[in-house]
Amino acid sequence: MNLNILTKKKKLKRLVEDVIFHVAPKLMSWRLAETLYIDVMFKKNLIKNQNAYGFTEVEDLDSRRYKEFTILLDADLDYTDLITTIAHEMVHVKQYAKDELRELEDNFRFRKEYFEKSMYYDEEPWEDEAHELEFKLVEDFSQE
Repeated sequence: MNLNILTKKKKLKRLVEDVIFHVAPKLMSWRLAETLYIDVMFKKNLIKNQNAYGFTEVEDLDSRRYKEFTILLDADLDYTDLITTIAHEMVHVKQYAKDELRELEDNFRFRKEYFEKSMYYDEEPWEDEAHELEFKLVEDFSQE
C-alpha cells in the first residue's frame, strides 16, 4: 500500500499509519491492499462546514478498478474519534477497491443494487456497513 499521510506531526502520522495498517488486512486481502494509493489529509472545520468527521474521495473515477483514494479528516478530532473515523473511511476504501460501491453518473451501485444520489446519508447501505464495521475494527485495534 502506498500511503501518504500529509501532516508534520510525527505522533499523529504514526497513529494514522498504525490504524490503517491494522484495519486494511481485516477488510481486504494484502494482495489488493498493496495495489492501493491512499493520501490522508487533515482539514480544519470539516465538521463545522460539512457536518462530517471525514470523507473518502476516489481519485481515479474513470478507472475500471478504483485504486487511488484521498481520506480527508477533520483536523481537530480527538484520539477516539480519529481512530473511529479512519476505520470508517477505510471501510469505504474497501467498498470501492473491491468494486462493491461505484459512483455512476446518476446514481450509486452498491452490491448490484442501484441507489439515487439524493438518498439521505442515514439510509445509504454502504454507510450502514461502515458504521457497523468501524466499531469492530476500533475494538480490535484497541485490544492490540
